Amino acid sequence: MVYATWTKASDLRIWADKLDSRQKLPALIRRLIHATVENPSLSQFPADEGIQRRGWDGILAVAVGNAWVPAGASAWEMGTDQNPATKAEEDYVKRTYSPGPTRIDQTTFVFVTPRKWEGKKKWQEDKRAEKKWRDVIVWDCDDLEQWLEVAPAVDAWLARILGKLPLGVRDISSYWAGLAATSNPPLTPEMFLSGRNKAVENLRHSLAGMAAAEIAVSALSLQELRDFVAALIVSSGDECADATASRVLIVENRDAWSQLTSMQNRLVLIPGDQLTLDKTLIAEAVSAGHHVISQIDYTYLRSGVNIRLPRADRWELQKAMENGLGPTGTKRIGELLSALPRSLTGTCKNLQRGGSTKPTHHFVLSKETIVSCHVKIRGACSAHTSLTIWSTNS
Repeated sequence: MVYATWTKASDLRIWADKLDSRQKLPALIRRLIHATVENPSLSQFPADEGIQRRGWDGILAVAVGNAWVPAGASAWEMGTDQNPATKAEEDYVKRTYSPGPTRIDQTTFVFVTPRKWEGKKKWQEDKRAEKKWRDVIVWDCDDLEQWLEVAPAVDAWLARILGKLPLGVRDISSYWAGLAATSNPPLTPEMFLSGRNKAVENLRHSLAGMAAAEIAVSALSLQELRDFVAALIVSSGDECADATASRVLIVENRDAWSQLTSMQNRLVLIPGDQLTLDKTLIAEAVSAGHHVISQIDYTYLRSGVNIRLPRADRWELQKAMENGLGPTGTKRIGELLSALPRSLTGTCKNLQRGGSTKPTHHFVLSKETIVSCHVKIRGACSAHTSLTIWSTNS
């Protein structure tokens, strides 16, 4: 089965009229670059609030380019203006005569628009004829659609921004956004990473490896594993997070898995709840050059497995929750705990006492109010487990 993009050129043209396209376009380009180029030596593409800063929209240096990314140094300008020719001309003139430290004779000038630009080829040829830059390139919505065809994780991310729901896959950024939003205030990555420094270091090292491999992680559940991976990625900062997220996908069915393993660019695949991951699927992905993050039972010892998610430490988790909740957070602690059962299942088991079918667990928080809540902890405790949060200042 051949992979087909969820995001089409027509979607990009419609998106160009929306306010968020101006802020998200640089993020789209940097994700596409990281999804299709291995280890660029320099990549600076500020997005969102960063677009207000002065200077180039993007600066890039890569040893080996591809059909969309020129080898060597390149300087990027982009815009969502209704008349891309006018915007491109303004940027070209400005950067040609005021390039800053950029040596234009050794740099490729790249202009990107999510709109349709009928005259792009002529404009590009005219600027090349001036022989001021090493080269001049223009990409419009049609070119971006073709680029997305070889970057499915970026395609899935953008499709959700555009209001589409890709079938069979979930990008890791939107997965985290959904997970964080289960609480108000939102959950923070530290709540899933606290006390797990060694696992964080080991997984980052494994994800940075070029050689395709299965990355087996000892975890209580597949859900806990996905939460941990998502938290680890978003904790890296915008540009680093985008670099990793541009290749990571959660896959829900065998058809989607088969489509994705046919991709040439390296991906990091994680099974969803609806997909039973077997040796055949793992071998299919690894032999095609992709990473597979798999979950093995927490009590199962397997040769070569060096990533193990320790069960949540009570005091580390408490500290992370207090830091993330802020001054008014205690009022919402019940919601937070109800959103964290997947990572607390091991702690819940450890805290049960006396074999009671309705055990009560006490968490001490240094806040001014006392909150009691009843939380249904999946898999580990009774459905009627009671968690009481006491204040040390009460």
